[in-house]
Amino acid sequence: MQSEIPRSCPFAATLASITLMCCPAFPQDHAASTATNDGLPELVTNLNANRFQERLAAQKKLERLTAPEIGHLGEIARTHPAAEVAMRIVDALEHHYISTNQENSRTASAVLESLLDCDRRIVREATSNVLMNHWARRTLLAVETLRQRGALFLLPAGFGITDEIRRPAAIPPRGFPGLLPGGNFIQVFITDEWIGNRDDLSVLQRMPDIHRLNVPAPRIGNFRPGFFFRPGQPAVAYPRLAVFVINGHPLKNQDVTWLRSTIGDARISDRGQVMLGIRAPWGATAAGCRIGAIVPHGSAQLSGLEAGDLITSVEGQTIESFEDLVEVLRGFQVGETVQVRVWRQSGLSLVDVELRGWKEYVRSVTVDVPDPTAESK
Repeated sequence: MQSEIPRSCPFAATLASITLMCCPAFPQDHAASTATNDGLPELVTNLNANRFQERLAAQKKLERLTAPEIGHLGEIARTHPAAEVAMRIVDALEHHYISTNQENSRTASAVLESLLDCDRRIVREATSNVLMNHWARRTLLAVETLRQRGALFLLPAGFGITDEIRRPAAIPPRGFPGLLPGGNFIQVFITDEWIGNRDDLSVLQRMPDIHRLNVPAPRIGNFRPGFFFRPGQPAVAYPRLAVFVINGHPLKNQDVTWLRSTIGDARISDRGQVMLGIRAPWGATAAGCRIGAIVPHGSAQLSGLEAGDLITSVEGQTIESFEDLVEVLRGFQVGETVQVRVWRQSGLSLVDVELRGWKEYVRSVTVDVPDPTAESK
């Protein structure tokens, strides 16, 4: 089905409650003091000691590092000649990344992201695996970063803070944005409230279905699925990314071009400031745009349009397809009332529709998202 907006369970434009990391840090055990920056060289040396007990003790100390010390681990992983040491460093970074210590987790996140372009393949691949294993946390942190720059979001039904979410394996439908009921999408809305730059937009590359493009996935014949298999575990269908660029946004043309080339043209959709709130079936419809489903709380539902209605005109402008409808709606402003001509089983109907804006709609259906650093129960 085609749609102005993928089907989604609301979650979070108001992600302020998580502010990246909002759980208090675990108290430090000062009796078992953490290593200082000056002690890091000795600690790293012990990671490669002959005696197992020395290596184990060094690993435990790595897990008690402070945020400034964690910040030095990236360079060690890049440069230490022993591969085993580099891998133990990545293990320690994962420990801090998933901890509920706000500062440590944030620092570990920055270090892990920086290691994705490490020259050492073993480090680069281990880091990629860590981030994919904790894709839900990474996604929520990326969402929060973009939200602080003015983006709005709707997250998919059932999306939570745990990386143990498992969805039935299924080949995703073709086309943008996979508009079948139960769509599994992270929806990003770039409006006139956006204050970010190109670097902020690059955070979209952390979304799981974008990141996975650079991570080998198993093949089924000549087909590489949009989900991963893990031995002994159900397949994971990662949420797919859909970006809506709303009229009035401050993005430069080169920014939109970069988005299309980097994120994928099929994931980017231009829209006017108003939304009708319908989904339409794929394929041509004779002399109009057929409503396949109504988006809850959208303009169409609030005005009495129904699934199965065939829209033939809006304010006298002929509609022959879903694409026509999108283009015609660009000419209207939020709050305007338009007359929509529809054919339904009872015959011709003229429906007055008050048009809602994307920002109004998204904010009206969002709820708070849990803190990504909260412990899984």
